[in-house]
Amino acid sequence: MRITDIRVRKILEMEACTRCGLCLSVCDSFGATGDESVAVMGMIKRRKRLSRRSLDIFSFLKPRGPEISEEIHNFMEGAYRCTLCGRCTQVCPVGIRTRDMVVYLREELVKKGNFPSNISAVLLALKTQHNIFNYPNEERVLWLDYMDDVPENIIKNRANTVYFVGCVSSFSPAAQDIPQALLKILIESGEDVTLLGGEEWCCGFPLIIAGFQNEAEELIRHNTDMVRKIGAKRVIFNCPSCFYTWSKYYDLNDVELLHETQFFAELLREGKISFKGLNRKITYHDPCDLGRGMGVFEEPRMVLKSIPDVDFIELSKNRESGFCCGGGGDVEIVDRSIVEKINFHLIEEIKKTGAQIVVSACPQCKRTTKSGIKTKGEKIVQMDISEIIVNYANIKR
Repeated sequence: MRITDIRVRKILEMEACTRCGLCLSVCDSFGATGDESVAVMGMIKRRKRLSRRSLDIFSFLKPRGPEISEEIHNFMEGAYRCTLCGRCTQVCPVGIRTRDMVVYLREELVKKGNFPSNISAVLLALKTQHNIFNYPNEERVLWLDYMDDVPENIIKNRANTVYFVGCVSSFSPAAQDIPQALLKILIESGEDVTLLGGEEWCCGFPLIIAGFQNEAEELIRHNTDMVRKIGAKRVIFNCPSCFYTWSKYYDLNDVELLHETQFFAELLREGKISFKGLNRKITYHDPCDLGRGMGVFEEPRMVLKSIPDVDFIELSKNRESGFCCGGGGDVEIVDRSIVEKINFHLIEEIKKTGAQIVVSACPQCKRTTKSGIKTKGEKIVQMDISEIIVNYANIKR
């Protein structure tokens, strides 16, 4: 689709907004701040006000004074405090694709040079180190040092499967149990798998959602070339945001892309996973990019419900209506306090289920929720679904 077509479509969607306020009723950022400018309705209202001032519905007026500059600044502040969870899309009566709308509005702001200063540090880190943490990229596989029985040739020139680990799982200590667990499962199930090691670059997701899609192209080209060079037929992800980005923005139609939950469901169907009993109450938290973003709801539940003696309890809001953990949308880069407030709300909802274990399938959900549980002093255990399998199942080839 041409850029002008996208622009017209977004303008029409903005004009269709009825200001009914239903997006506010489900917006976790609004719940955390009480500021309607962080919700789609508020963003659209500010954007249309700027358009009226310019007398041109298709572009912003170039700032001509402090009043306009402040209006644009306030618009920017709201747009970058949305977690892009997509809950509001589910309730919009006129069908606005709200997540795409917010990314589009951010792109408009970026074109005018208006974006939070902290985003600049991420841009530099991704340009120089190819990861959002600004660590030397060759350290992506340091988590392997804490594993036993890893084949020496785990980074191979040719393989059927590439395990794309992602920045958070590679570098965040709170999430590094996830790649250790998933790699163990891949090896024990007989998958011909390789890691990209230092040649794995960020998938581009943080740039794309910040409004810098053009800057993400170099990352996308590099990762695509690496998969082609290895001759892989499938790429497996533990990170829903990486999975979402590769599915939406990468040109790899002949390569199968699988999230770990889909891979686990495949192993279960093939009889390669047999669970031990788990006499615990557990609940599952749908990651936004995996659930609403990619429509993967059944596979993780299929895996968890197959565990003997488990008492599986759904959160009050789940699947398409599931709560956000607070860690999405680059909000952590801009305003950490919103992340914490949203996550505390999720933890309260988890407590209502009486679950002893909350399972998710996202490294960002794990690190955010694990931190929130610790801060609040709760006794709930947070685990990725890969850790459930490693701890409570037998894997066979």
